[in-house]
Amino acid sequence: RRRDRFEQESAEFFARVRAHYLQQAKAAPKKWLVVDGTQAPDMVQNIITNHLSDVLLEFDSK
Repeated sequence: RRRDRFEQESAEFFARVRAHYLQQAKAAPKKWLVVDGTQAPDMVQNIITNHLSDVLLEFDSK
């Protein structure tokens, strides 16, 4: 399988992208959820699902 343009990017590129997203999350924490992706997949899923449930409940109560 041939790697696409995104897959060919360097580690430095991904470090810059990650830093930018973390900066965005710090600037607007209510808009972003930072999840440690090194955790077990079921843990990551639970964190995201719980957060989404909270957001939807808050949205529904407005």
